[in-house]
Amino acid sequence: MTESGKYIFKKLNEYYLTVPWNPTSILPASQPILPTPGTIVEVYSLQGKKVGKDVSNLKNGVYIFLLKENGIVQTKIFRIVK
Repeated sequence: MTESGKYIFKKLNEYYLTVPWNPTSILPASQPILPTPGTIVEVYSLQGKKVGKDVSNLKNGVYIFLLKENGIVQTKIFRIVK
């Protein structure tokens, strides 16, 4: 990655600290997401990469959780802290 690319990448990763939807929910990595039966949970990085469904395997950071149930889709943003 070029120096300018590294700079932009760093700024975008820091951006979440100042935006209105700043993730204030802190979810310990040991605490499982407990969806209701029939709910599909997908976890994405802030870069949009799907990282799985298991909270315990995530590193410290901010993630987007996609919850799908009965045709309804919800997104939640969590900061994972171990």
